[in-house]
Amino acid sequence: MVIKRFVFNKIEENSYLVWNDSHEALIIDPGCQSAAEVESVCTEIDSLGLKPLAILITHPHFDHISGIAPLWKKYGIKAIVNSEDRSLLMSSKELAKVYNASIEGSLESISFIDGSKESLQIGGFDIRLIHIAGHTKGSIAYYIPSQKALFSGDTLRKGTLGFLETGYKDLFKCIREQIIPLPEDTAIYFGHGEESTVGAEKLENKFFKRSLADG
Repeated sequence: MVIKRFVFNKIEENSYLVWNDSHEALIIDPGCQSAAEVESVCTEIDSLGLKPLAILITHPHFDHISGIAPLWKKYGIKAIVNSEDRSLLMSSKELAKVYNASIEGSLESISFIDGSKESLQIGGFDIRLIHIAGHTKGSIAYYIPSQKALFSGDTLRKGTLGFLETGYKDLFKCIREQIIPLPEDTAIYFGHGEESTVGAEKLENKFFKRSLADG
């Protein structure tokens, strides 16, 4: 599996293009806003002969979803969003204006998944869903066990946590029971900033240590 990171929009959000040996591809949190940013993703996909299968959304803040409409228009692929964040998605266009940003096109190409769902099978990708609510009520981390790759969105940041809209208790439980037990060489791909590993976060992230202390 190959993972390519793009850094998009004024918020410097991380979008990811992931593909396997069969050239099946997933797009995670496409924050591409300008025509040039959208084109950079499409050029990568087309030049490599990839077949996009789906768009995975960790949470529907505007800087993570602005590329949904143009990518759906070009490739006909739906975006997957936790149903617990449905209302947030519906207000995303208005919230974008607060940051002098915009989301163009329709968001009709959304497939809402049940908040209790634990896994997805998309083409050759076996994906475990980790409900890591904190940054938003329905935030999801996507874990691909075969590749030891975790896409955490904005709830986690390297060495710390992201801005939390909900409390710490459930998040600490999630970190303690679902993140820390992952193999230490599992790569964590955040919504912003450079990646890390589970092992590094166990050593350096005070909130990982706090989650263990609270257990």
